[in-house]
Amino acid sequence: LHFMFHPVASKIGQVDQIAKAYPNQKIIIHMYRDDLDKSMNRLIEILKNTDNLYFSIDAAHIAHLNNQDIVYDLEKSTIASSKSAFISTFDSNYKKMLLAAVSDYKPLVEGAPDKVMWGTEMGPDYSYEPEVYDRMIKISRELIGQMKPGYQEGLGYKNALRVFGPGLKLEKEILVH
Repeated sequence: LHFMFHPVASKIGQVDQIAKAYPNQKIIIHMYRDDLDKSMNRLIEILKNTDNLYFSIDAAHIAHLNNQDIVYDLEKSTIASSKSAFISTFDSNYKKMLLAAVSDYKPLVEGAPDKVMWGTEMGPDYSYEPEVYDRMIKISRELIGQMKPGYQEGLGYKNALRVFGPGLKLEKEILVH
């Protein structure tokens, strides 16, 4: 059994306790940016000293503006209105969001390069609309590309592959309608 949870900065010591209490479980955490900022140094120390703990930089947290993860905060009553609000905000603030993501996540990646991986969390239904999804992948790839070359593959996929293996191999093709 492996698990993921979302701690807040004030509970970072408990993350260490949980990881040590369950040494045979692989644990992934992710955090909002303000919690990450408040606990960065302690988190890096815990990641370095705990074999079973990993951090996921999720797509939803990369597209971040004015203390908001815009994929969640721009969700409206319809997919069309959510998508429109997201695309407008994302496109007009792309460079600012990318620079902030690099600034916020680079210390974590450099501090514990073998313990940090990119994750796919995006959440609301509208985030899987092609125009939204493609933008989330774009900013994720750009973030990864801004890390030191020696850390890019680890962050992008190799750390996850090393920790969790190659995943499922389908016996036959599945058609989605």
